[in-house]
Parts: sequence; C-alpha cells; structure tokens
Amino acid sequence: MPTEVELEQTPPWVILGLGSNTDAERVLLWALTRLCQHWAPLRIAQPCQSADTTGGGADYVNWVVAFPCDWELARLRAYAQALEGAWGARTGGRVPLDIDLLYHSASDCWHRQAGCAYWRSGILQLFPQWGARLEPQDTLPIRPWLPGSQPADRGSHCL
Repeated sequence: MPTEVELEQTPPWVILGLGSNTDAERVLLWALTRLCQHWAPLRIAQPCQSADTTGGGADYVNWVVAFPCDWELARLRAYAQALEGAWGARTGGRVPLDIDLLYHSASDCWHRQAGCAYWRSGILQLFPQWGARLEPQDTLPIRPWLPGSQPADRGSHCL
C-alpha cells in the first residue's frame, strides 16, 4: 500500500470506482482486464455490494482500483467512457458498467461521491491514511461481494 511519500515519488495516482448491476462478475472482470493492459499491477480493494438507490435496478457490485498513471483527467475520462460504451447504454435501471474517476492525485481532484460508503470503504482499504481526508457521505449498508456469490444476469456480451 503506498504511503504519502510513495505517492509523491511516483506518477500521479488514480483511483477508479467500477460498478455494475448487470452481469457484474463478467463485466467487472472484463474492465479489470482492460485496465491491466495499461496499468499493471493494479491495487484492488475487496468489492462490495449495495442496494440500488436510484430505483428500479438490481443491487450494485462496486470495486475500487488504484494505480499510478500520468494521463491527464480528460484522457482518463475518455478512456473510462469508451469502456462503459463497450457494454451499452443504461436502460430501465440496468447499469452494465459505470466507471467513476474517484481521485486523481495530480490535480488533487475527488469525485463528488467518493465519500459514499460503497466507494469510501474500498478507498480506505487501499489508502487507510486518508480516513481524515475523506468524510463519510452516507450510511448505506454494504456487504462484501465475491465473484460467483450472486446469480448473474447472463447477457450476450463476450469477453
């Protein structure tokens, strides 16, 4: 786990939140594979599961990953949107893949939802020293998730 000194000595750190409520096991493992093609090794937190709070969807699986990256924010956002687009649009509560840029250390920019329980728990697994910097925003119950721990909505997308 990187310390504050290591964070200053490496390229800027990026923290992403990967989420899905549709065939999460396949979708999220696909996304991790794509991220590893650019930034290996990744630091990966224990994924968690939480209820859909937007209405109409299945429970979400949320996974926090971190890695050193010297890409600018715009390039990272475009890459994340391309990955999301590979799985199709959100429809009727179905979210195949959602990627939130939770933190970019080069700009010290936090995502507005980084303090939500489902993201904060993963961030603090990877960077426990940031507990004081990242205030909790909610008390949404979360539970650990392991691949294969829930019935999958088997879509037609291939890896």
